[in-house]
Amino acid sequence: MKRRFFIKQMTPAEAGDAKTHEKYIRLPNNFDYESFFQQKGFTNENVIQVDFEAAYNGNPNEMVPLKFVYYANSNKEKRIPSLGDVFEKYEVTADKVIYLESRTENAVTTFLLSFKDNSEIILQTSPIVYEISGKMEDLNNQVSLETNQPLQQIFYGAPGTGKSFRTKEVVGKSNCVRTTFHPDSDYSTFVGAYKPTMEKTGVKRGEYEEKKVTYTFVPQAFLKAYKEAWINYPQPQYLVIEEINRGNCAQIFGDLFQLLDRDENGFSDYPIDADEDIAKYIQTIKLKSEEWPINNDLKEDIASGKKLCLPNNLYIWATMNTSDQSLFPIDSAFKRRWDWQYIPIANANKNWQMKVGNDRYDWWTFIQKINDVIYTATSSQDKKMGYFFAKAVNGIIDENKLVGKVFFYIWNDVFKDYPMEGNLLKDGDGTLEFEHFYNSDGTPNALKIKVFLNNLGIEPISSDVKDINDEECDPSEA
Repeated sequence: MKRRFFIKQMTPAEAGDAKTHEKYIRLPNNFDYESFFQQKGFTNENVIQVDFEAAYNGNPNEMVPLKFVYYANSNKEKRIPSLGDVFEKYEVTADKVIYLESRTENAVTTFLLSFKDNSEIILQTSPIVYEISGKMEDLNNQVSLETNQPLQQIFYGAPGTGKSFRTKEVVGKSNCVRTTFHPDSDYSTFVGAYKPTMEKTGVKRGEYEEKKVTYTFVPQAFLKAYKEAWINYPQPQYLVIEEINRGNCAQIFGDLFQLLDRDENGFSDYPIDADEDIAKYIQTIKLKSEEWPINNDLKEDIASGKKLCLPNNLYIWATMNTSDQSLFPIDSAFKRRWDWQYIPIANANKNWQMKVGNDRYDWWTFIQKINDVIYTATSSQDKKMGYFFAKAVNGIIDENKLVGKVFFYIWNDVFKDYPMEGNLLKDGDGTLEFEHFYNSDGTPNALKIKVFLNNLGIEPISSDVKDINDEECDPSEA
């Protein structure tokens, strides 16, 4: 069996909210009606028409008579018109998702129509048309009807808010290529470049075959994701860029920047010419373009490597720490080509604890308290810490991690340039300095850590033992 799908969000105009003369379903210009309906239809002057019946919700006893029309010589519009009675019968409104399917088995094609709620189906950002083969029950193993997420988005927020976790959670088991930008990242490390590789010569010296150094084009993260997206179209393919603002985006993306403009169907609005090295690499892939829902000329150019064009199943997502935004500022032209999703600081409900000496303290309470102090001092959200700033092991953040990672960040990245409230640094008659958190042997000083936590107003929630004997304490802690 071969199955083909058309899925899209209903618009107010289609549902009749715009007070038009009819209710209808509009299909995109790249809708391949001959493949979908398995017939060419008949021509009535300048209109091509296909008459068909669809089983509503797959019920063969409830057939809905429909027609598809294509205004071939005028505005090129494709639609399923005259749906007033159908929409009224099934109470179809603008918040519904259209699901139209054709199935071909033993040379017989049948159709299914339904109107679903957003909660019933995960919708792609644009209409999609594709075909798969196999048993109906294998559908979920062959293709995913994901996703309602933007094609390009940047998750941003304070360090430790779980931005990378969020991308991993959404991507799940889908195809994904991950990379991390850094100050030395450039076009070649993101896209691809010639690199030295060892190649066998065929000449043997005793038991060993000689090798020589040759230069081979090696694809990097972008081309790997790009290739997989076209090869496996229309299954979703993700390219995740960690720490996107730690690299010079203008330099790294180069002319790929133009591809980030997507049309209403999710493809690049402005395909670009591929350079010779990339074109040769793509030619070796032997892309099969028969089922791509784009015009034939562009299909040929993409498959041959002549043009680069992002398909609508390639999702480019990135993460960005707002505390690092001064490294390589992202200009407005680049920013507007992305959707931005703020990840706030929130309790992850993991009940993590900090273990200091024999006492335990609630991690979320500490995060809230210290973030209040940070904001008071800096008047900025950027330097705050998220729940995952330090990761617990078996639910515990120990003294080493607390001082070496958390306190070090507070003293050196936050309060290096901002004054901390005096009461927070009180230590008897003296002032609490960062080096006081360590004993002379380099181990964490639990008593000094507790002094600071006490100054923050944080009380221990439990203790491993009832009392701490004086002889058990390091003399340097006294």
